[in-house]
Amino acid sequence: MVETIIYNLVNGIDVDATKKQVEAYRRDNKDLISKNRAKQSKDNVELNFLLEQERAEEEERNQRLAEIELSEKNTKKKSKESLINELVSPLQFSLVFL
Repeated sequence: MVETIIYNLVNGIDVDATKKQVEAYRRDNKDLISKNRAKQSKDNVELNFLLEQERAEEEERNQRLAEIELSEKNTKKKSKESLINELVSPLQFSLVFL
């Protein structure tokens, strides 16, 4: 049925009768069409909620990764500073006695 309607409209075959057929379908199925539109709206709301939730989780995950990277960077920096201090201390001690 749908294929025939589309074919007729695209090819200009019995356009007036086809349009009347479409209008009759709309009238006869008005409730069903409304229910389907409402269902689509509900589905869209649910989908948007899931997408927002996923985006928030990803943002939180990225934040945690950034914090871990910063912590590791600070740990490396402190380790390097400690090593430098260990290496410099004996030199300063030696220079004092020279």
